[in-house]
Amino acid sequence: MEPIRVVQLEGLSAQLLGVTISFTILCTLVLVLRMWLRYKDAQLGLEDWLMLVGATFNQLHNGVVVWGTLIGIGTPDDKLALANMLEGAKVIMYWQLSYVVGSLFIKSSICATLIRISAKRRYKWLLVGMIALTTVTTIAAMTVVLVRCKPIAANWDPTVGVCLNLDLVVVFTYIVSAMNIFTDWSVAIIPMFILWDLQMQPRMKLVTSGVLGIGVFMPARTFLTVASDNIAHIVLWTVVECAMGIIAGCLPMLRKLIHGYLAESFSAPVRLDQPETELVTIGRLGKKHNGVSTLFDASVTRSRTATVGHGDEDGIGDSDSTRRIIKATRSMEQMRSDSR
Repeated sequence: MEPIRVVQLEGLSAQLLGVTISFTILCTLVLVLRMWLRYKDAQLGLEDWLMLVGATFNQLHNGVVVWGTLIGIGTPDDKLALANMLEGAKVIMYWQLSYVVGSLFIKSSICATLIRISAKRRYKWLLVGMIALTTVTTIAAMTVVLVRCKPIAANWDPTVGVCLNLDLVVVFTYIVSAMNIFTDWSVAIIPMFILWDLQMQPRMKLVTSGVLGIGVFMPARTFLTVASDNIAHIVLWTVVECAMGIIAGCLPMLRKLIHGYLAESFSAPVRLDQPETELVTIGRLGKKHNGVSTLFDASVTRSRTATVGHGDEDGIGDSDSTRRIIKATRSMEQMRSDSR
């Protein structure tokens, strides 16, 4: 048998490789920033560790995809040697396993985040149910992949064993796909109801719901993968799906970094001889806002020598923080003038 050779990448295989590498870099950056911010503020929680595990499996998944493209996934079969085709079948099995495990932890992380900020018990139990359903689906999918052929090597080399009837596998695939569609829609829609009960600006509710609701587009991926007869298209969509899940799950935590940068950039300069005005966030204080542990760090200001007016109760945007900083600074300047 000829040895495995790296194929010339073109067309779909080149696109698959480029998308996979790009999302791998982006997801790594987003995850590192999230973990750093949460660690720095002593706020690391269950949802962070779940996302870390999910992202780790996703990196493994992407590594398998990269190797698969190099040895023939996305390349027409008539251009592949037999050794490449057998290795490609082995890659597909590892891809399936790493995908379902990574997807489980990513979804669970998003659900755990929503459970933490939800004020109503019915949403909490519904999200716990989503985690349980996703876990059952994942275990079932892994079981089918591992027991479909005896021995396991028959998955990529039919000459060494036997496999289950393909029709049974297809039926199970449709069942799992239907359950995935249900959980994807649920995880995408539930945040909209949870955020509706939180006290924040309508604009922020829409933006945050949009970020956490990226998964609403994932059922389209499920329909496409079930209907597609090209394994490369299916692999491509799993890369996009997992990456969108990681990004959507991490962006709310990164808002504090962006918010702090904008507040610092647009705030008025403070002289060294003035009393200190400290900028803190609800998230850093580890407190609750209206009885709900807040995920979206609304900036507040406090002064050791002056009282700052509350202003707009719903304001949690960057401009609101800037107005409060300026107001605190002016109040202290007025006190200094009066004392003279």
